[in-house]
Amino acid sequence: MLRLLQIILLMLPFCVQAQVDSSSYFLGGTAGIGYSSRILTTTESELELIEKSYDELEEPSVSFRVGIRGGFLLGKKSQITAGLLFSQNGYRIDTLEIASIHNVSFRYQSIDIPLMYHYTFLKDKSIQPYVCAGLNGSFVVKSSMHYMKINELEKYKENASEGVNNIQLGALVGAGISKRFYQSYSFLLEALYHHNFTSIHDGLLERRLTNMSLSFGIVYHL
Repeated sequence: MLRLLQIILLMLPFCVQAQVDSSSYFLGGTAGIGYSSRILTTTESELELIEKSYDELEEPSVSFRVGIRGGFLLGKKSQITAGLLFSQNGYRIDTLEIASIHNVSFRYQSIDIPLMYHYTFLKDKSIQPYVCAGLNGSFVVKSSMHYMKINELEKYKENASEGVNNIQLGALVGAGISKRFYQSYSFLLEALYHHNFTSIHDGLLERRLTNMSLSFGIVYHL
């Protein structure tokens, strides 16, 4: 995992997300918002009831990501992109009666390094659709739990880093469109699904974060 992150970091000076005609390199910014949730799985039959109970309690939480992405062309329609982003994912629980708390949300803030392959359709058109897929390495920098006590209006916040796996590896798949404007800029709109292979917590229950987001970006063709 550390070796993969080192390779991606070495590629960052050469990389960004965009669909380009005249330049082999491009660089820009991206930001997005979406929903994240937690998938629980177990191979232990005695824990299946706990897994089902959590599945019924947990709900998706609002997520976001912002940062820079860059890339280079492999051919007329193919390109490799990489990035450095700050993101927040998590999940929420409406009420935990056993703890007398409600409006519970778990938030995980991380530094993400995505490495992706893009394939562009209708390359000669002004609006160019594309599909993309790749890997994402994340380092969780902060984990927190936010909640309110029943019959109280005050909000509480606690550190929730105990047992968290700070290094995460996941897969990305998505699709989007690119629109060129002026001579050296493109506007991007992209829908992306992110699924982590790594459990966010240690334990017999596997807890994997997933995310569905809609991002936009502006890139400059070098």
